[in-house]
Formats: sequence, C-alpha cells, structure tokens
Amino acid sequence: MKNVLFTGSWRYIRADIEHDVRADVARVMADGHRIVAGGALGVDQWAMDTAFQMDPTAHRLSIVLPTTFDIYAAHLRRRVVEGVTTSDRVEPLIDLITRVQAVRPSAIINGPADICNTETYYARNTVMNNMADMAYAYHVNDTAGTADQIDKARAKGIPVTVRTYRVLPLPLPVGEG
Repeated sequence: MKNVLFTGSWRYIRADIEHDVRADVARVMADGHRIVAGGALGVDQWAMDTAFQMDPTAHRLSIVLPTTFDIYAAHLRRRVVEGVTTSDRVEPLIDLITRVQAVRPSAIINGPADICNTETYYARNTVMNNMADMAYAYHVNDTAGTADQIDKARAKGIPVTVRTYRVLPLPLPVGEG
C-alpha cells in the first residue's frame, strides 16, 4: 500500500477539477492505496470526502493539519468572518474532518503550530511530502502552495502527476488559506 498525496488550490471551485480529483482518488483507492491530504478546502476536501466514502473506517486516509483541529476549525471560521471564504464551504469541511476524527482519531495528524499562516502551511506540506510515495497535484493558476508541494515531491524523487488549470478568480478577496 502506497501513501498517495493529493494537493491543490483551495481558492478555486470548478466542476471539472472536482471531477478529476474524485476520479483520481477513486482509482488510487481501488488500487488499494492510502490518501494523504492537507485538510484544506477544494482539492483536499474532495480527496478526503471521496476517500472517506470509499473507506468509512478511514484506515486509508491521513489528514495532515498545520495546527490542532480545534485551532484549524477556528481559523477557517475566522476566514469566513474576514470575507475570504464562505460558511457554505467551510462548515462541510469541518464536518467531514469531525466525522473522520470520530471514526479514527489517528487519521488526523495535528501539526505543532498555534496559528495558520504561510509558514505553518508550508511546514504541513513538508510533513505530507515526507509521508508520500507518490503525488497528484491540481495546480490552478500557478498557486504558490501547490507549487511548493510539487517542488518538494520532485525533490524527494517521487512520481508526481500534475494537472494544470486556468480559472477566473472567485469574487472573494484572496488571502491565506
């Protein structure tokens, strides 16, 4: 069983990206592998949701967070108040992680940070890459966080499948995840 990292942008939502992520996760899971995701909106959320649907025991799912889940959930809700994202995106993600945690607490890998920022997200990326045997990256509009994951995976020498997309920005302010 291989650990397969799924990574990509949280800012952009488009049906074809979601379809690609879910199809790739389904194929990887059908091959008997484990999914590693970063707990973010968008690509990570679709990967986690598909993996959890296919394995409701969550034995083949690892969710790596930059902080504890409580701090992370508070951060996501604060981003709603700041106008960076919306509660209809955030609350289903928090619910999904809560359900995974209830079934298999060890599926949630809490990071040591006490805040979420670029530095702690990139540190989380390193943890995810250290776990991974291969990676799928959904690189939307050349986002820096996904580029970081791709670079780290390539430097490690693991196979990386990169899917590239161009998407018009959401009508929300852009900020840290």
